[in-house]
Amino acid sequence: MDIQNFSALFNTPARCEAFLKLIKDNKTKHIFIQGLEGSSIALFFSNLLEHKQAHIIIANDLDEAGYLYNDLVQINGNDHILLFPSGYKRDIKYGQPDPPSEILRTEVLNRLCQKGESLLIVTYPEAIAEKVVPVNMLSEQTLHIDKNSKCDIITLSDKLRERGFEEVDYVYEPGQFAVRGSILDVFSYTNELPYRIDFFGKEVESIRTFEVETQLSTGKLEEVYIVANVCGQEVSGISILDFIDKNTILICHNLSWVIDRISTIASESLSEQTLIAEEGDRYAMQKIIDVTAFQKKITTFRRIDYGASGHSFQLRTTRCLSQKFRFSQPIVLPIHRKRLHSLHTQRQ
Repeated sequence: MDIQNFSALFNTPARCEAFLKLIKDNKTKHIFIQGLEGSSIALFFSNLLEHKQAHIIIANDLDEAGYLYNDLVQINGNDHILLFPSGYKRDIKYGQPDPPSEILRTEVLNRLCQKGESLLIVTYPEAIAEKVVPVNMLSEQTLHIDKNSKCDIITLSDKLRERGFEEVDYVYEPGQFAVRGSILDVFSYTNELPYRIDFFGKEVESIRTFEVETQLSTGKLEEVYIVANVCGQEVSGISILDFIDKNTILICHNLSWVIDRISTIASESLSEQTLIAEEGDRYAMQKIIDVTAFQKKITTFRRIDYGASGHSFQLRTTRCLSQKFRFSQPIVLPIHRKRLHSLHTQRQ
C-alpha cells in the first residue's frame, strides 16, 4: 500500500469534513486535537492544503520538525510544504550563519508574500526566535519576471546589479548572474536551482531551471521571483508573527515550551568563543525577537494545539476536536532526507 492510499484510509471523509468545517469557521479561535502520535500528525494536517492559505506548524525542536517535514513531503510532495529553519549552524549565540538555511528562510518569506497560496510551513522555536526582514524591504529586493512579459536583458541586468548580484561567466551559487547572448542565468536566494531566462528581443520567451553541474534544464516555469540577499539585515527586522498575514493559522505542539525556549534564547549572550575569535556574526543576539511582544501577539492568531493541554494561553472561544481513532503504536513513515542534509548537521 502506498502512502497516498494509506492517507486516504486514515483521513476518512467524515473526519476531514469535521476538521475543515472547524477551520473554515472563523469564530473558532482555538482547536485542541488529542490522540495524534508519530506520523499521524503529518497524515492529519496534510488536509490543511485544501484550505487556501498559509499554516505554520511549530514543532518542539529541530529533529521533530525535520521528521514532520519529511512525512508531509512524502504525503503531499514539496510544492506546498516548506521548512523554516534557524539561520545558524549551532545555537545563535555562537554566531555561525548557515547559508543553505538562510536560503530556505528567504524562500519561505517570499512564498508568504504570494497571497492565496496553500502552504504548510514547518518550523521550531530556535527558528522563530530570530527576526526576519520587513515585508517592504523584501519587496524592494524582489524582481518578478513573467513569461512573455516585456523586459529586455540589459534592463534586467542593471536591476540585478543594483540589488547586489554579481556578474560572472557561469553561475554556481546564489547572488550571481551571467549573460550569454540572449540568455540570462541568475541564481536567486529563494530557489535550490538557478533560473535560465531566454529573451526574444524585448520579450521573455522562456524561463527554466537548470542544474549547475550539467547545465541541463530541469523544468519550465511561467513566472519567477528573483530575490536578492536580505540576510544580515535582520537587526532592524521584525518577528515572523508581524510578517505573516493575520489570518494565518498556527499549529503548536506545545505553546508553553515554545515561549519558554524563546525566552531562554533571548536571555543568552554572544559566546566568549565568538568574541575572542572575532569570527561569525557578532550581531547575532541583536536579531532575537522581543519575547513579551511575541507572547502577546501569538494569542491574536487562530491556533490548533495537538500536544499537552493545560497551558496558560488557552482562549475563551475554544472548541475541541478529539481523535476517534487511536493507535497502540505510533505511525512511522520511512524517512526521505532530501533538503534536510544541512539541518541534520547544523548542530554537530
